[in-house]
Amino acid sequence: MVSPLVLDFAIEISHIQKIMSIADITNTQKKKTVGRPRVHSTATMVRLPPFMVREIDNWRRQQQDLPTRPEAIRRLLKEALST
Repeated sequence: MVSPLVLDFAIEISHIQKIMSIADITNTQKKKTVGRPRVHSTATMVRLPPFMVREIDNWRRQQQDLPTRPEAIRRLLKEALST
């Protein structure tokens, strides 16, 4: 006859094996990352005087698609650098 201690140990081992197999399945799946997706650009912080921010905001309000302020700055820079 098998002692209760050995039986409990066998049940515990079986439980641990099930947990490990579930963990293996989970680890092989693609892990989700937290935060922004990677982009091929460099973050740049620029301080602008209030009058320049107002000028940028005025320019972007005149655009049909109302770009965000960062997008407006990118467009203005692209335009300035292409001339």
